[in-house]
Amino acid sequence: MEIQKRTFTIRDLLILTAVVAVLAFMFLPNVRVAREAARRTQCSNNLKQYGLGIHNYHDTFKQIPPPGTGGAAPQVSWHVRILPFCEQVPLYEQINFKYADARQWPIPKPNNPNALAWSHQVPYAKCPDDMFKSILWDRAQASYAGNLGSNRVPSANDNCNPWLTPDVHYEYQHGRWDFGDSEDRDQVSGPFGRYLFDTGNFGTIKDGTANTFFVGEILGDCHDHREGWWSWNGMANAHASTSAPLNTMTTCVDLHADAVKRRYFKPQCFAKNNWNFSWGFRSNHPTGANFLMGDGTVQFINTEINYNIYQKYGGKAEGLPVSP
Repeated sequence: MEIQKRTFTIRDLLILTAVVAVLAFMFLPNVRVAREAARRTQCSNNLKQYGLGIHNYHDTFKQIPPPGTGGAAPQVSWHVRILPFCEQVPLYEQINFKYADARQWPIPKPNNPNALAWSHQVPYAKCPDDMFKSILWDRAQASYAGNLGSNRVPSANDNCNPWLTPDVHYEYQHGRWDFGDSEDRDQVSGPFGRYLFDTGNFGTIKDGTANTFFVGEILGDCHDHREGWWSWNGMANAHASTSAPLNTMTTCVDLHADAVKRRYFKPQCFAKNNWNFSWGFRSNHPTGANFLMGDGTVQFINTEINYNIYQKYGGKAEGLPVSP
């Protein structure tokens, strides 16, 4: 008896295509979730590297790495200070601190010996979810900033200051100095301030290192201080406050129409020099952002965090307990 071979018909092909499409529809969201989880884990690991650097610096010098020098040279950020403790000794040894002047920006002087150093990126500085350039002009950028705390940060536009109420949006006792521009650590709410050289040690974090943000996520697309993590005046040094609610995105666009389209809060305040908005912590993770606590642990903080609790995590010495 002759056995007939069954051919693969167009109908069979259509059925197979439909099955594949259904399976792809079912599994693609899981793939996206898995990829985002991997990126968030990498971002968390980057912050752990910062934590190791900060703690090893503290163990060596008995001080939190200073984010500023009171305006004197060398004008470098705390990121530079911890390089030897983050397996970046060769890069650190390239730096000539006599010429470490942040005012030579955005284009370095031809004879500046640090031009190569400040354009060199380190592997832990960028979150995979941060689409901002790793190198802008000649400066390496970072996705993480030192915590200025619950501090007063006014905008260039007086009509764009929704978070300037004393003891609500900033600590009147410790955070009333605009932008934390003080050499006195008691006048800066958080552990970092761009003029602070005497940062104190972990013992001066009166609220406890486990209850205080040290470093958190930022997005370069939303900020105007783009001098790089090298600089005391770059966004990654100490240019992020808990005054603006977490993941406030108003300044993350370049056009008013885009801010309106995305339904951002006060879209008319989209300009990046509206610092009451732009000097905030934020990320492109779907539900929140990663923070390095003073004890070296990393916490993922949900965007829906209670604002009062968020403020308490920002300040280092307001003396108020932090609820879970």
